[in-house]
Amino acid sequence: MITVPYGEGIGINLPKLKADIVTLSLNDSNSFNSKAVEGEPKILSWPGEYEVRGVLLNVLSTPEGSTTGESLIFKFEMDGFRFCHLGNIRSKLPEAIIENLGDIDILFVPVGGGEVLDFKAAHEVVEQIDPRIIIPIYYQIEGLITPLNDLELFLKEMGTHPEPQESFKIKSRVDLPAETTELIVLMPKLG
Repeated sequence: MITVPYGEGIGINLPKLKADIVTLSLNDSNSFNSKAVEGEPKILSWPGEYEVRGVLLNVLSTPEGSTTGESLIFKFEMDGFRFCHLGNIRSKLPEAIIENLGDIDILFVPVGGGEVLDFKAAHEVVEQIDPRIIIPIYYQIEGLITPLNDLELFLKEMGTHPEPQESFKIKSRVDLPAETTELIVLMPKLG
């Protein structure tokens, strides 16, 4: 599964990707680079409930999402874990969406500002959802020409500075933090 493969012309290139599922957070497939994903993936860019290759997905629409209008949030269950990718949201979530999301184990939250949550709003949304693991996405990295906030602002707001990791693996629900929320920073993989 590939969530929101970024478009061309932003200064960085996607690595080689292959997937059965590609999610696009705006109802505008031209904003993303799903063509770069090899295979014959199912493209999900519309609200609804789906099951693709054993993955249950609940795609939620939030009208306050982006400057172009509606943005999609992806809640998916896979290998016994509940994930949420917040797509291109720009503000706190309505209570109805929070209730629909329920308990989230791993949250992918945009933190770079501009077209998505800034570091302060991202912190507020993290508190709304209260996941067990947070993985920040969509922030300034070397080579990116889109002006975004640096990840450091979000880490400072959260009060933690974890070492970046090349990958993150979790084998079972028992490995999830029980009483706290853990923040994981992944090193970007570029093509």
